[in-house]
Amino acid sequence: MLRHSSDLSGTIVKSNKPISVSSGGDVHFPKSAYDFDCILSELLPVEHWDTKFIVPPLYPHSDSFIRIYAFYPNTSVTIRNAMHYKTHNFTRRMFIEEHLGNEPVVVNSSQAISIVQYAFSEGYDSSLNGDSIMMVVPGIHQFSSDYLFPTKIDHMEMKHYVAVIIKKISLSGLRVDGKLLAAKTFPVHFSEEDYVVAVQELRGSFHKLTHTDHTIKFGALVYGFGYKLGYGFPAGFEFTDVGTSYGIRVFTNLNSSIINWI
Repeated sequence: MLRHSSDLSGTIVKSNKPISVSSGGDVHFPKSAYDFDCILSELLPVEHWDTKFIVPPLYPHSDSFIRIYAFYPNTSVTIRNAMHYKTHNFTRRMFIEEHLGNEPVVVNSSQAISIVQYAFSEGYDSSLNGDSIMMVVPGIHQFSSDYLFPTKIDHMEMKHYVAVIIKKISLSGLRVDGKLLAAKTFPVHFSEEDYVVAVQELRGSFHKLTHTDHTIKFGALVYGFGYKLGYGFPAGFEFTDVGTSYGIRVFTNLNSSIINWI
């Protein structure tokens, strides 16, 4: 474990064998997290970063923010939604932060980047319910066609959600635990294709997210908020190993990862 009073963002970890790397922080980041709780997320290796992202709002919260990490120099990044348009040029390995508000944000880059999304806590805004969360955002090329994930946290005031990023034309085929979605939808502006974000409140402890057309791929982020509580994680990633006939689908949950070879 590497621990420091300063921000460790940008630290490079190398290994001659496969390893897992998780990173996070305590009350000092994001602003005013509750009760000195820590936030933590498992990170993707650089070779699995992506160039195209749609970052969902963390409904019912009205605000969140992201960190964008660039490993390769001379990386150009654009960030767009209905209200904002920004460009950043990374001349070296570095990261930036951007507030999102309550609309989906489209991020495109000239070279592979990593995006981590954060939610604020009640300590930042008294109108919010829940503690801070941190989760890696899957890129569009990492979308899968189905996901399995848990949401069980024993707290009577906890509410659980899944935010699905999918092409609008395919929205009607989504199923959660075999049932049609009754989701709140958010249009995605300036994406290369017509995407939408659908946020569904979840009940129960274990869920299956599928589509009636098994060739349709979509992204999913799972999160929950309760009094002084919060969690969030990507429902999974699909990685294609270039030059082989198989890929890896990684379904992430609160306690472990289930890896399926396809």
